[in-house]
Amino acid sequence: MSKKTIRIIGSLVILTILIFITSTIIIPKLKPEEEKNSEQDADEKTKQVKATPVLVEAAPAFRSELIIRISASGQTEAIRHLTICPKIGGEIAGLPVREGQFVNKGDLLIRLDDAESQLELADARNNLLTARGEYEIKKIDRKTLHQLIDSTATQKYLRSQTE
Repeated sequence: MSKKTIRIIGSLVILTILIFITSTIIIPKLKPEEEKNSEQDADEKTKQVKATPVLVEAAPAFRSELIIRISASGQTEAIRHLTICPKIGGEIAGLPVREGQFVNKGDLLIRLDDAESQLELADARNNLLTARGEYEIKKIDRKTLHQLIDSTATQKYLRSQTE
């Protein structure tokens, strides 16, 4: 039996004892004498009428679970409503949160399959490396072209000077 159930039963027993004590001892002492006498007369008359014996059984006390079934109808509402709008779509790879579980701000709710995004990232990195290589080649080719142009112009200038 749970501690909560034991506390509830104990509270009910104490409440019953207090009601009994109040109704049999305290309240009669507060009544005026005339009412007491009339009540005593009424009690004596009822005792005479109810003089038949009653069978009483006693049983030892034992601990057990108190099972109370309650059925009720109604509506439930969430404390807060939240609409999830992901920035990207995809296939769900994992759900680390169960329905009804409390979550905190920043907790991971859904894990998406990122295989396609990883392939796109690898493709973008390859394109970046290719573009950098082509840029370096063009830079070298341009330098070489300028050197050739400069050397040709210098040769023409030198020829014109010597003629």
